[in-house]
Amino acid sequence: HTMSQALVPLTSHARIKNARHLGMIWAWDVDTTLPNFSRRYHRHAMSHGVLLRPIGNTIYAMPPYVMDERSADHLARGALAALEATLAEEHAHA
Repeated sequence: HTMSQALVPLTSHARIKNARHLGMIWAWDVDTTLPNFSRRYHRHAMSHGVLLRPIGNTIYAMPPYVMDERSADHLARGALAALEATLAEEHAHA
């Protein structure tokens, strides 16, 4: 399957407000008021073994041009798990 197919669970997440894709760049705007979302998300993504680029409340993925299905699934699972772990911090911050 394709990278976009692997990323459907992240793209369809209830807290994603604007998902977009151009070439080998995917981006998702996250509906959160969590301070320092990007720093927190980056920490969780790295703990799940994925390197993504959060800027503000937007997550960017720029995977390699050549990626097998297993690697795409790993990236997609890690990105979603990091989002859920980061959003869980909203409860502790409130």
